[in-house]
Amino acid sequence: MVKPVPIDPTRPEFASVTPDKPLDLGYEAAIALHGGNGDDGMNTTQKDYVDAKLGEVRAQNDARFAEILSRLERMPSTWTVIAAGVSVFLGIVGVLAFGGDRFDGGVQVTTAAVERAIEAQRLAKENAEQIRTLIQIIGDRVQE
Repeated sequence: MVKPVPIDPTRPEFASVTPDKPLDLGYEAAIALHGGNGDDGMNTTQKDYVDAKLGEVRAQNDARFAEILSRLERMPSTWTVIAAGVSVFLGIVGVLAFGGDRFDGGVQVTTAAVERAIEAQRLAKENAEQIRTLIQIIGDRVQE
């Protein structure tokens, strides 16, 4: 059974590992990590088994990385996000402008309605005064 190899970045085996040059663990690297000199008593079948297992892990990681990259490619680009943000902002400004215009129209209608109500109240007072005057005139003529 192959036991997991802890990765120690201070060890010289990992000195050449960079983001551009990933760690390539083959049989020789596994021997170096365990401090062996290559004469560890492993036969060719065991070496092939270790290399096959490492190949399987490499293939699984490649599949996972490919899936992640495909998901990243499907994500919207920066310009798409910026365009969407600007569109939403302009939409909100448009709705507020339309709403503000409708609000101003409502205020103007309300103001006109209040002015007409005041005018109607003034006319009602004038009519009431004229009716009182007419009643008084009719009452005076009746008494004569």
